[in-house]
Amino acid sequence: MYQVWQEWLDNRRWAQRGMAFGLLAAGIAALCILGSVVAFAATAPTAPTTTAPAATSPAKPATVPAKAPGTPASPAKPGSPNAPATAAPTPADQINVTDGWTRATPNGATTAAIYLNVVNSGNAADQITGVEANEAAKASLHMTEMTGNTAQMKDAGNMPVPANATVSFAPGGKHIMLEGLKAPLKEGESFLITLSFEKGGRQTTSVKVLAANATGPEKRSGVADKLLNAEVTPLPSAADKDKAPAKKP
Repeated sequence: MYQVWQEWLDNRRWAQRGMAFGLLAAGIAALCILGSVVAFAATAPTAPTTTAPAATSPAKPATVPAKAPGTPASPAKPGSPNAPATAAPTPADQINVTDGWTRATPNGATTAAIYLNVVNSGNAADQITGVEANEAAKASLHMTEMTGNTAQMKDAGNMPVPANATVSFAPGGKHIMLEGLKAPLKEGESFLITLSFEKGGRQTTSVKVLAANATGPEKRSGVADKLLNAEVTPLPSAADKDKAPAKKP
């Protein structure tokens, strides 16, 4: 019995020793594995690190300072798209009726002649197609022509007005005839008449009543009267002005 007990104790001791050796071996193996992992981690190449670009905010557009209320806008330069278009002159803008005059009439007179100048500054010819005057029952365009020593007056119909020219209505030539005067024309008074043009529309001008023996708005010599009788006086062109000799200082 003692021997059996002794054998069991010996076997238990050997078992305990075997277990201790097993645990020691497992611990040594674990330490080796851990050392290998640490060594591998120390020698392994590291992956390059990338830095994400910082987000940039979009550039703000340049701000134009607002004009104070009531500030006038700057005028557009000529030729720029914002420049206002310049309207071309109309035929009515290029016709000008000036220097209208007539003579005073005695009591009982029924007719009177009106003289004036019609200036056409445009490049297109026009013509007078009619006349209106409140001072008479009828107003018409007339022409005085000489047949031998006799002056004859006739209805002129439509009166041509050449381009870039002045048509003068003067004693002894073209004139506007008033027929059926409603009252005598008195010196110092004035009244309005209206001329109708084919292209230039209606043009109204003032007529001054001068003395019964007047020869024009101002007293003129015989030479000046001849100049008044000129039917058409062309206006000087730009080319004619360039050809004119320069005045000496």
